[in-house]
Amino acid sequence: MSFSRAKAALSDSRFSELRWVAETDSTNSDVQSAMTSSEGPAAPREMVVVADHQREGRGRLGRTWEAPSGASLLMTIGTAADIPAARRGLLLAAMSTAAAEAVSDTTGVRLAIKWPNDLVSPGSGSDGGDRKVAGVLAESFALPGGGTGYAVGVGINCNWVSIPDGLGGVAASLDTLSGAPVDREALAAGTVLGFERRLGELVASGAELLEEARARSATIGSDVVVRTPEGEVRGRAVDLDGEGALLVDAGGASPERIVVGDVLKLRPT
Repeated sequence: MSFSRAKAALSDSRFSELRWVAETDSTNSDVQSAMTSSEGPAAPREMVVVADHQREGRGRLGRTWEAPSGASLLMTIGTAADIPAARRGLLLAAMSTAAAEAVSDTTGVRLAIKWPNDLVSPGSGSDGGDRKVAGVLAESFALPGGGTGYAVGVGINCNWVSIPDGLGGVAASLDTLSGAPVDREALAAGTVLGFERRLGELVASGAELLEEARARSATIGSDVVVRTPEGEVRGRAVDLDGEGALLVDAGGASPERIVVGDVLKLRPT
């Protein structure tokens, strides 16, 4: 495939350099390698890598990401944008909101953000629970000659036909949710263009992006247990702060601020 439609859609964007490959170890690693391999004009400052299959795809906290070849959108956006340090945690929100919007525009499926880095289909499970459709991973790295680069990856279940054994109670795919095959080119282009707009918002202030992340949240307003490196926090998720941290009302004088953790949403008894 030439991926000409996706390339044409991105031709006037800051992410016009699109590399679409059949197989790679990791699109995040590919972006980091390309952006740090040389100094000067030869090293891209903004780019996109898409793969039909990843041999070593990974998620947050070193988890692996497995998907049948060609069945998912496996993509990483690389940028050297000058993001204020206090707002770098919102890169996950930038990709999550961009992908959710592109999914809705492309397939009509509504996804919500499970903090910090999953996109879920609310209530789509046979048990009424949420099902994971996508995951996001953001990594930073030093650039040659100074500065910081960012690799922001997303994996979206697109055309799985059926959910593999063992994942039925956890995952869902856009084709089964929408009842039709997914155009991965259109989804990729829409996600990149949406990320470009939100990246501009993030560099400028982050306020608009934060409001959108709150509005799309599947976590805020829910009773949760959050497993953190320091232990469990149990309470009601009430907000995101300006750096993207989750605020949980655990009964104390002020909400607990969670920067890293796994969220289990509790159902009413």
